[in-house]
Amino acid sequence: EFIREEFKKDSLDVESSKIHELANCFGNQRLEIRNELQKIRVLLKLQGNLSNNFIKEIPNTINFDESLFVFNIVSGRDKNFLAQYQKFTEYEKNEMKIINALIEHFFKILTVKNKVSQGKTLYQSVKELKPPIFFKFEKEFQEQVRSWNQNNVIFVIKKLFDIQKNFLAGLTSASSEFLFLIIRIMRKKF
Repeated sequence: EFIREEFKKDSLDVESSKIHELANCFGNQRLEIRNELQKIRVLLKLQGNLSNNFIKEIPNTINFDESLFVFNIVSGRDKNFLAQYQKFTEYEKNEMKIINALIEHFFKILTVKNKVSQGKTLYQSVKELKPPIFFKFEKEFQEQVRSWNQNNVIFVIKKLFDIQKNFLAGLTSASSEFLFLIIRIMRKKF
């Protein structure tokens, strides 16, 4: 709805199917969506319509969504992993960004597991998270909570903190340790 309303502000008529495709491409941050829609508005005004080819190119032009990348890692999806990793880490110059995102994600899993063990429902526990899980990822997050063993979550968090320390200490092995841990996370081999 937000995307449709943004187009209506400029009296731009975009098919529902195209709006749905755009929603699937964008991240979960309202400011990011607004910025990307501004780019699209300019192109729409120049081109006159939103072509199918343009829709296919959108994922290549939008800011990379770190939430989606983290969800892909934790869920074990490795399609285009290397390209995404390079983009996310700014060609391996900023691994700390993804380490922090993964630590935060695994802490959320641990928090929900703790609340469920105290008698709350999975749904209620996920809804109580702050910051919340973006609605597009809720079902996948619930599946991650179910599939990840609490001891493995704690192990991963500890390893991520160790690797973070190694990066801060300037150890050259930190990068390979981190990639190896990501592979272990994706395959759930501990």
